[in-house]
Amino acid sequence: MENITFWRYQIINTGTTETPFYGVHEVYFNEKTGKIILWTEDPVALDNYEDLEGLRNDLEKILSDIKKQPVLLESKLEQDLEKDNI
Repeated sequence: MENITFWRYQIINTGTTETPFYGVHEVYFNEKTGKIILWTEDPVALDNYEDLEGLRNDLEKILSDIKKQPVLLESKLEQDLEKDNI
C-alpha cells in the first residue's frame, strides 16, 4: 500500500452528475504526491455512539472538512486511479 499521510472527510457523489447520490466519506491521500489513493466504500455511519459529546465532535469535524473541499465524483476518482496505475 502507498504511504498515507492524511485523510479527511469529503462529500463523494457516487451517482452521476444528472442523478447524484451524495455521501460523506473518508478520503485518503498519498504522502508524497498529495493525490487521492483511496476512499471508504460506504459513507460515514453516525450510529453506535455511546455518548452525545463524541457524536457532536465528529459532526463538527465532518462539517468543518466538507465546507472546505469540493464534491468529488466517484467515477472520475476511479478513472484517475486507473490512469495513475497504468
